Amino acid sequence: MSTLGRLFGKSPFGPLQEHMVVVKKCVDQVIPFFEAEIKGDKKKAEEITQKIFDLEQKADTIKNTLRDNLPRSLFMPVDRHSLLVILDFQDSIADTAQDISIIFTLRPITIPSQIVDGLRKFIDSSVKACYLAAEISERYDELLDSSFTGAEAERVLGMVNELNTLERENDEAGLNLTRNIFSLEDVLSPVEIFLWSKINSLIGDLADYSLKMANRMRLILAK
Repeated sequence: MSTLGRLFGKSPFGPLQEHMVVVKKCVDQVIPFFEAEIKGDKKKAEEITQKIFDLEQKADTIKNTLRDNLPRSLFMPVDRHSLLVILDFQDSIADTAQDISIIFTLRPITIPSQIVDGLRKFIDSSVKACYLAAEISERYDELLDSSFTGAEAERVLGMVNELNTLERENDEAGLNLTRNIFSLEDVLSPVEIFLWSKINSLIGDLADYSLKMANRMRLILAK
């Protein structure tokens, strides 16, 4: 009811921000999850996986409530479609965090010591991108108050540009990690190579969806 109250009160940005807060909590678990896997602490990794599942379900509940109750006509500078697109990108971040943890439940996955440093760098970069997207989400109310113009809009555009730069760095970190993994073809089995390729893709998706969400906001500000 509190979500619906915000939805039909000031704007739908309240539930959208609430959704992103939960999404960020999913992302908060990604680094601890990998650290547990690196240390071989399967019990801890399983506990974190359950946290991610619970948070993702909470994010889905907020998403579905917002989708089902968002008015067809909004008396705001933002159209309904754009809000739903942003919501989908935010939700994809939470889904990706969940998908990462799921892969490690399918079968035992070795994390070679040779890739640990590169893996940490790649994960840190992706998580940082998600956090920057969450910062953009926190500015929705200020953007609305300023009618998506002026100094606040310029501030958010600067954050979007920063995220674009970070995403390019993230791509480079992911490519370097992929090279390192393929250099271990004599150590890892073909199945492990395949699984690590999938894991790398998902880690990169955290940053990609964050960038897509931010770039959608750029389009809104450009109108």
